[in-house]
Amino acid sequence: MTLNRSRRAGCLTQLAVALLIVVVVGALIIGGTLFYAYRQGIKYTTDVPPPPPTFTEEEATAQYDSLKPRIDQLFDEQAQVAESGDGPGETPPPSIRLTAADLNALAFKNLKDLPANSHVSFAISADRLILNTSIPLKGVPLLNGRYFVGTIELTEPPAGYPLPLYLQSATAAGEPLPGALISRFQDPAEARKFLQSNGLGDDLDFVRSIKIESGAIVVELNTQVADSE
Repeated sequence: MTLNRSRRAGCLTQLAVALLIVVVVGALIIGGTLFYAYRQGIKYTTDVPPPPPTFTEEEATAQYDSLKPRIDQLFDEQAQVAESGDGPGETPPPSIRLTAADLNALAFKNLKDLPANSHVSFAISADRLILNTSIPLKGVPLLNGRYFVGTIELTEPPAGYPLPLYLQSATAAGEPLPGALISRFQDPAEARKFLQSNGLGDDLDFVRSIKIESGAIVVELNTQVADSE
């Protein structure tokens, strides 16, 4: 089966949404940090503008365009496995290997609602996916003119955890975030509440697992959603 052009575009969007769940988790961390920042704004924010990401708009666009053939192939394989009728475990799940440059391109193209001059970038180190964020706090009471500059480290989740990635650590302005805040997002029950309250179950069902390798992540897709559109 070969997907038509409009269907491929929809699949590309779905995949981007599923992968960028880590950014949604990051946004929650940012929100929690700002709660603390009202009380400890100097500690968890900075007045020094952070440098922009090292990649340019042209580089991100070129990287994004180079992803399209691989994503087309991924969804063709997904549809073929679904049509084959093979049971779970009979055929390896469709998967795609994505580097930090790939993730940065996806983020650049799909995160359009962040405040002006905000930056999001990914790095991969050993068994960790690292999300770096910088957001100007323009108009935020008591913090106007300052910046949230945070780093979030994610790993593969433990058994039974409902999100495809697991929060290991987070810092803001170089300071570790409070343990109580981190443990909240590590709790499976709280993670399930997050999914329910934000309507993200369908997006996460699209992804079977995310594995972190040296220099890349490997995203495995479920096959039963191939004909969902």
